Amino acid sequence: MEFKDKFDTFIMDWKTPVISSFLYMAYVQYENKRISQVTPPQRKKFSLLTLMMVLHNLILCVFSGIVFYKTYNILLDCYKKSTFYNFLNDGNKFLYKKMIFWTKLFYLSKYYEIIDTIILHVNKKRTSFLQMYHHAGAIICCWMLAKCESHVPWIFVVLNSFVHTIMYAYYSLTCLGIKTKYKHLITKMQMTQFVMGNIFILIHIFKGDLLKNENIFTSFKVLVLLSNVFYVAVLFGLFNQFSKQTYSKRIEERKKPIKNE
Repeated sequence: MEFKDKFDTFIMDWKTPVISSFLYMAYVQYENKRISQVTPPQRKKFSLLTLMMVLHNLILCVFSGIVFYKTYNILLDCYKKSTFYNFLNDGNKFLYKKMIFWTKLFYLSKYYEIIDTIILHVNKKRTSFLQMYHHAGAIICCWMLAKCESHVPWIFVVLNSFVHTIMYAYYSLTCLGIKTKYKHLITKMQMTQFVMGNIFILIHIFKGDLLKNENIFTSFKVLVLLSNVFYVAVLFGLFNQFSKQTYSKRIEERKKPIKNE
């Protein structure tokens, strides 16, 4: 067996994402507790750490941009060459065969994205439950999408790569100390992605032939799609809570009258 085959077998084994996610969550809990009483130091704008942070974000920005460009064009080509019904069902597996490489590659990128958390801890900042749930869940859900032999993962890959291209470009700027007032739009974009993604998944499930060909209680494909709907719904709730706590608080502070000394 060649290395490529061994590697593919390893990454697609269910134990790999499950154990990785468990170890990631254990690491987060340990590090959060370890630095709980530490005051985050002021990071120097021109330092090796800043350079590494910018490079990390640029890598994910460029990677996401390439994935979006490639997968969007695959999606557009498939849609133009088929009816809406055939697009939903992908009977000849044209879309699946074109997308599977990018689906697996995007799944692998979720392991690399854990560096987001490591960067926070290096800066002596604790990781939120939102970020821990986001990363751990993404690893498992992306594995399921890559494993289920369906064309539907295009929803996650195309939408998420588009949002991440913009998001990591924004993070690259903030690492350099370039402040913008559009952070709330990044959050709104992420939340919009979740809503659109779940709507698209439900359309594929209930408007396509999936339920006609698969048993809703035993089908791995149906389990994968419904699990992703649940994961994304919880993620939307957490992002909504974060948005209210972060941006509503800032708006209220701006509305407060300035006291004359």
